[in-house]
Amino acid sequence: MSAILLAGILLLAGCRKEPPASQVTVTFSLRAEGSAGTRSGSSGESEVRRWALLLFRDGLFADYSLSSSPEPIIRTLQTGSYTAYAVANYPEASFHPERFREVKDLTESTLDLFDNTFDAPVMSGHTDLDLSADAGTYGITVERLVCKAGIRKVSVDFTDPALAEKPFVLKEIFLSNCCRYGRYGSDLSREELPRSEAGWYNPMGRNLSENRLLTASGLEMPVTPEAPCTVPHFFLFYPNPMDSGQDTHATAWSPRCTRMVLEATLGDRTCYYPITLPPVPRNRTCIADEVVIRRAGSPDPEQEVPESVEIVFSTSVEPWEQQYHDKDAY
Repeated sequence: MSAILLAGILLLAGCRKEPPASQVTVTFSLRAEGSAGTRSGSSGESEVRRWALLLFRDGLFADYSLSSSPEPIIRTLQTGSYTAYAVANYPEASFHPERFREVKDLTESTLDLFDNTFDAPVMSGHTDLDLSADAGTYGITVERLVCKAGIRKVSVDFTDPALAEKPFVLKEIFLSNCCRYGRYGSDLSREELPRSEAGWYNPMGRNLSENRLLTASGLEMPVTPEAPCTVPHFFLFYPNPMDSGQDTHATAWSPRCTRMVLEATLGDRTCYYPITLPPVPRNRTCIADEVVIRRAGSPDPEQEVPESVEIVFSTSVEPWEQQYHDKDAY
């Protein structure tokens, strides 16, 4: 074969292009777990104001899209297997999908508790998909990264007649020992909790944040046997895996259980009624139907007084399904 003929064959081979990979048009939509769907511009606890779609192939980052509404995102993609992650209500100042290189860059990213709001908490979820040549629609179920605690009713029934004669005024209700950070993937384990007090909000019931997610202040509600406080109060916080067996009431800071604390005056004395919460996973609730005050409380928001309160219908952990639309309930 002549050198010229061989060169011609090689030139033709080099000009040959591989056929383009098949592409498919795909529609991605969101659904918030425990709600009737995603909404925008309405009250509730699963409103979607914006969301991000992140696509990974074989664990590596492939592409992303951002939407300023809850409407579906439509993409044209190459066929093949993907893992699609959705993050609803991502914090615009700290969420940088262009920096992700693999799945763990997203799932291990942390965000601050105050990146959430009551109406539109941050939510995430993912689904695996295998795209064929046919167009399709894929729904991604997202769930809240936070959990919720609350009290629906506070009443008094003092066992000591002398205490019953003193005015009882509910001053505030707050959560103490709340982890500052959550993440888009799994909840933090006990070993991953921040060791420093700076990694927590309202540590030991001190240096209280004024953020309404954690603190209901300025209540000034007189409570009597005939007139209980029936305004419900709810709070959002990140999961804390500490349980009562691992808890500490030491005066020096260390990670400890989250508590829901009632502050009140009994006569001229300030009393605290801390209620230690069990571990609550993300997207779950821990609600006391009624808290009945029986005795004088503690001078310290970390120290419980035995038999000072009775929790009616206990603080059991339940799925987060109920929607609360009344702004005064927070």
